[in-house]
Amino acid sequence: MKSLPEHPHWDHLRQQAKELLRDLRAAHPEAMQRLQATTPQLAGAPRIALHDAQHIVAREYGFATWTEMKSEVAARMVARADLEWQRLAFAGWAIGRGFNRARSNDAALLWARAGASLREDPWLACAAGDLAAVQAKLAEPGWVNAPGGPLNAPPLVMATHSALLRHPDHEAGIRAVVEALLAAGADVNGSYEDGEFPDSPLSALYGAAGRVGDVEITRRLLAAGANPNDGESLYHSCEPASNETMSLLLEAGADPRTDNVLHHQLDSNDLEGLQMLLAAGADPNARLMPHHGPPALMWALLRGRDAAHFAALLEAGANPEGLDMPWQAARRGRVDLEPLFPLSGLSEYQRAVVDVLHGRSTVAPADLQMAEAHLLPEAAGNGHFELVRRMVEAGWPVDVKGAEWGSTALNQAIFHGRADMVEYLLAHGADWRVMHGYGDNAVGTLSFASRNDTVPGGDYARCSELLIAAGMPTTFEKEYTFSDEVTMVLESHRG
Repeated sequence: MKSLPEHPHWDHLRQQAKELLRDLRAAHPEAMQRLQATTPQLAGAPRIALHDAQHIVAREYGFATWTEMKSEVAARMVARADLEWQRLAFAGWAIGRGFNRARSNDAALLWARAGASLREDPWLACAAGDLAAVQAKLAEPGWVNAPGGPLNAPPLVMATHSALLRHPDHEAGIRAVVEALLAAGADVNGSYEDGEFPDSPLSALYGAAGRVGDVEITRRLLAAGANPNDGESLYHSCEPASNETMSLLLEAGADPRTDNVLHHQLDSNDLEGLQMLLAAGADPNARLMPHHGPPALMWALLRGRDAAHFAALLEAGANPEGLDMPWQAARRGRVDLEPLFPLSGLSEYQRAVVDVLHGRSTVAPADLQMAEAHLLPEAAGNGHFELVRRMVEAGWPVDVKGAEWGSTALNQAIFHGRADMVEYLLAHGADWRVMHGYGDNAVGTLSFASRNDTVPGGDYARCSELLIAAGMPTTFEKEYTFSDEVTMVLESHRG
């Protein structure tokens, strides 16, 4: 087994993976032996992808995955950088910034690799769970509530926002730090502002209940007097896989009628969470604010929720009057909703649209209106591939823009990492150059989605291969940042 050099260079490792991929596709004997030694299950695979080559290289260096090796290399590189850069990197990896998610494994590795200077920052010590360093600082009058460190946040916020609460080497320490800070008089309602979202204070409770989803610390903060109606915690408690922090917030008096909480809950396919909010008094007829947007029933339809979600909303008192739900559901191909919203009295045009979407016809009406045409990107965004097929093959304009950020179906497929849908749309004439509502084309979508991993497990590398085959260049006048995997694909096509 090979070992990483003391100062590994990420570009060299990426180059190794690219060269191995080339040799594997050429069935070079040495490359095939490397495959057999590390990943024999790939022998005979019809197509070797870049991520397969990456996995082989990582295994040869003793890592379980390419991502694990990447984290190790990143930590070593940052550990050699100047102190200010180390502090910023650790804070960003432990807490996250803007749309960039926390990277707890990278933060843990950096904390282990960096020197004593990084550990001397007491605010970072809160995020890492270094109880001894925090206790030493608590002796200073006023420090317990003093904002500081790279994020200019108070100590309790640094601890409760830390993704290292989910890391086995740091969890116990952070819990102990939280207790020490509270015992020393930390302001349980202290907050900080993320530079990406000015004028939106993010409380200690928001970190525990929403960002990290830690039940015990959420309970502890509420018991200490944290305000459950801080404008962020309940909204973001819809995001963790478990609804336990939401339950605690509601029990503590969080107002389920807070603007957009019900809509955000409907962004996920989580019937239990929806029922919890409705039982607590959420308004089933609430509209998306601040623009008096779609009511909850329409939002559930826009987000592709299943029939059980609609049944729960109706049972709680959602009023479909004036929404024309039978037609709104039918024009989205929602056969499953007909028992709740029976169809009747359709016009000839409406019947022609419904027949296509329900699979009874393969020809779009000659006078297809934009109101129906722009539902193609919505279907793609909701992952309804069969519905996308029916629309495209019946004659829906493949590059039509939808209501959500002026995106095309191709934009939505790329955003969600649906390489199968990207391949299909490109084969049916989708144009990657069409501009979306954020003033960019499919390149910008690929950049944002891949570097932020908007859908974990999305195949952005394969999406980039398909786009290149469809004519997307591999160098750009505009400066873009992509995930490492997509960057490697682009570089491999530059010759």
